[in-house]
Amino acid sequence: MICSKIDTLGIKPTITPKDVKLDEEVATVADPFIVHHNNKFFLFYEVLTKKKKVIGISTSLNGKDYEWLGIVLDESVNNILLSFPYTFRYENNWYMIPEQSETNTGRSLNYLYKTDNESFPFGWKKEGVLFDFKEKRKISDKVIIRHNGMWYVFYGLGDSRKHKLNIAIFENLKNRKARKHPASPIIQTPANNPYSQFIFYLNIIGCKFKKRGFDINKFPALANFFSKLGKRVTHYPCRPGGSIIKNPNGEITLYLQYQGAKLDNWDIRKSHSRYVSKITISKLTPEEIEFQIHDDYVVAPTLKEDDWNADKMHTVCPIEVDGETFTAVDGWNESKKEWSIAVINKTNNI
Repeated sequence: MICSKIDTLGIKPTITPKDVKLDEEVATVADPFIVHHNNKFFLFYEVLTKKKKVIGISTSLNGKDYEWLGIVLDESVNNILLSFPYTFRYENNWYMIPEQSETNTGRSLNYLYKTDNESFPFGWKKEGVLFDFKEKRKISDKVIIRHNGMWYVFYGLGDSRKHKLNIAIFENLKNRKARKHPASPIIQTPANNPYSQFIFYLNIIGCKFKKRGFDINKFPALANFFSKLGKRVTHYPCRPGGSIIKNPNGEITLYLQYQGAKLDNWDIRKSHSRYVSKITISKLTPEEIEFQIHDDYVVAPTLKEDDWNADKMHTVCPIEVDGETFTAVDGWNESKKEWSIAVINKTNNI
């Protein structure tokens, strides 16, 4: 599969909150992951309502026109919020590693779910904890790949202002017995240098002042000063933002959410996950990793107010079927306060 830069101008959303048929109002749909099985396309994604965050699914025969099937995973009775339903197949079974957090505490959970070919796309059951390193920060958005007899799980660690990209490794998917890769964290943002760290913590102070009633936005000169400082912080993409793919040349492509250089608000959090970038991994062993961070955006918001993806895009999931590439992406419109999803098979190679 060729890694591509995706042009979304003129593209209409494939799935919006109105396409989800539930008894309660749907606020947003996001984090799409697409698979092909038994001559059908299945699109898994986050469904957010006022009461819960669950995993829904739509299906298609041609990869373009989708029909709502229902909710495939709902942990709301256990006070668990679900998103980012990364789904993969191995030895005639299907697995999912969604992001999971408790409703009241925000504490990260880390379960592996499984279903068989006959039950797919429904029938998901917990297979146990994927890994447990007693992380003090929130685990976000996990992706997994099998490479040279080992399993590698790339996961974000942190919140919207500060993130690290870590790797867990294990040999056996059933027993797991994971350990943290010795190179972890392989990337962190802001960059681990004194200048970036100083500006980052200065930004946090500004946020704390705002919580206490001193809003920097009411003082244009001060907001402009903070904004200029923020633009000089070195940011790197750290949080998974879609698929992980092994390319024909042996390299591995991992899509990552990226704040990017176009920060337009003094508060670093406001620019969180605006684009999707990627890294290419040329060497991956249980002891070492070699990779390159790409500054080019794979997908980017249009910055046109009326567009469904005017302000943010943070997931890319391409698959190839019969020589044709179908890519699921999502986009945020700030004025509508709404995420939507598109499946695109119009790509430009980079």
